[in-house]
Amino acid sequence: MSPLFEVYSKILKYTCTIESILTGNITVWFGNSTKQDRQALQRVVRSAERITHSELPDLQTIYYKWCQTKARKIVKDPTHPNNRLFSLLRSGRRFRSLKAKTERLKRSFFPQAIRALNQGN
Repeated sequence: MSPLFEVYSKILKYTCTIESILTGNITVWFGNSTKQDRQALQRVVRSAERITHSELPDLQTIYYKWCQTKARKIVKDPTHPNNRLFSLLRSGRRFRSLKAKTERLKRSFFPQAIRALNQGN
């Protein structure tokens, strides 16, 4: 068995088992998780990096990727109940930010998803 195949096999095992468990419903819990919780979960990712001998994406990157993916699905589906939250500005290039008075709401999915979409544009 070639060394490249072994590394690929380890990365695939990580992605299918550990990453899928870590990122289950990440769009729901990540925004309002504590710094200590994020650090503890990131330690798991770093341990997997040492095992696979390769660089893996951190949880923040995975979170923004999932936010963009879910937000794009909502934007494309006009029948989605939350489609109206994703309104474009007059320029037609960026989405209007939601007004949030509390930090908890600012860190929730919809404001984060709009920021992720605007960063991706």
